[in-house]
Amino acid sequence: MELQENLDWEEIESFLSHFNHTMNLSDGKNSIIDFLTVNFPNFDTKVLLDLNINDLKNEFLEWVAVPLKTEKPESSIQSIYFGLFISSDKELVDDLDEMKIIYLAGSSISPIVDPDDWAVEPDYLPKTRYFVPNVFKAIELELNKYKNTADVEQIIYNGLINLVIINSKQELKNLLDDESRYIGSGFDEGPVYFLGKM
Repeated sequence: MELQENLDWEEIESFLSHFNHTMNLSDGKNSIIDFLTVNFPNFDTKVLLDLNINDLKNEFLEWVAVPLKTEKPESSIQSIYFGLFISSDKELVDDLDEMKIIYLAGSSISPIVDPDDWAVEPDYLPKTRYFVPNVFKAIELELNKYKNTADVEQIIYNGLINLVIINSKQELKNLLDDESRYIGSGFDEGPVYFLGKM
């Protein structure tokens, strides 16, 4: 089924940019669902309605604690970045052809100094940097029912990860022994969303 869209890229960008402000998990999840319902009326949002957003946050924090504690970034790393990319690596994607993967990276450049390229060439890439949340498989299976899913993928994946990050800033700062860093996320092929400071 072809996804019918009623908006342009600037509207998607504007929507995803509003996640750099404080928004609680439940309201943020509902905001994503509402945005999809209005702009992609033939997309079934049940996979998101069924999502326990608190479980996603807990799963994210459990994962990120490992690299941030065992491969702690040096003090020269000013920015932490959560990237998203599409992988077909069977060790990461299980029994699907491909899935979206989150990875952890860091840069010695801050988004204040270089707002366009601060996350382009990471200086910190821990060995345990990859993460596939449990819900990503269910989302991928739902998206596989449609054609023309790029915009919906951007909204769902960036929306969810941005939401989890802005609601995990204190926990992330605690994992880094109270060292404050800039933070952001985005698809490797798309814009980087600056989400403030931990």
